[in-house]
Order: sequence, then C-alpha cells, then structure tokens
Amino acid sequence: MEHVLGALARDRQRGMLVQAEAERDGRRARQYSRVCRLAERAERQFASRWDQAARLRAYLSELESTS
Repeated sequence: MEHVLGALARDRQRGMLVQAEAERDGRRARQYSRVCRLAERAERQFASRWDQAARLRAYLSELESTS
C-alpha cells in the first residue's frame, strides 16, 4: 500500500510541476505579445511623427520660397 501512496504522491508532484510550467509559459507568451504590441505602436507613432515633421518642413520651404 505504501508504494501506491508514493506513486500517487509522485504523480501529484509531477502534475503540479507541469501545471506550474504551463502557467510560466502562458505568462511568457502574454508578456511577449504585450511587448510586441507596444513596439508596433511605438513604431507607428514614430512614423506618424516623422511624416508630420516632413510635411511641416515642406510647408516651411513653401513659405520661404513665397516670401
């Protein structure tokens, strides 16, 4: 009977380890996804600001040429 209880305890321990690993993997995947979205947003904001700066520089050039 003791060997059965030992086997059950080992199985339970293995199950807990597998569950903990799955939770770590899930957290890691969510963190990766979040950082990816933040990086993409930062890139879009940078591109948008770059375009805005280019339009303003073109407008300044236009103003200088008409003055």
